[in-house]
Amino acid sequence: MAEFSSQTLDNTDAFYVRVAASAGPGTPATPEHALLIAIVEDVKAILEKGLSLSKAAQARRDRARVEEAYVWLMSDDERSPFSFVNVAMALRIDPSAARMALIGQLKQMGKDYEQEFRTPPCFP
Repeated sequence: MAEFSSQTLDNTDAFYVRVAASAGPGTPATPEHALLIAIVEDVKAILEKGLSLSKAAQARRDRARVEEAYVWLMSDDERSPFSFVNVAMALRIDPSAARMALIGQLKQMGKDYEQEFRTPPCFP
């Protein structure tokens, strides 16, 4: 697994360059690799968009999506094949460093979900 620090992954571009490079030098990304990258990109986009201040029904849906994305990112679950930890490891990046980098980027954008979603739901 590649060694990454939160300094290495300070910005979005650096993060995705590292993820894209995780397939290995000269190795084209496989469809599976592309799927895993898309999962991380989707979660990041949901968290970046954040909570809606629009109609109450839309706000509830947005909150549920944001909470689900945040809980997925923060979970240390290794049982699910598509958990954040397993996705990161399959992409050959350190889950903790990637998580810290993404959370740091969100905080720089003023998105601090740590206070918003204090208690993660239990996983089966």
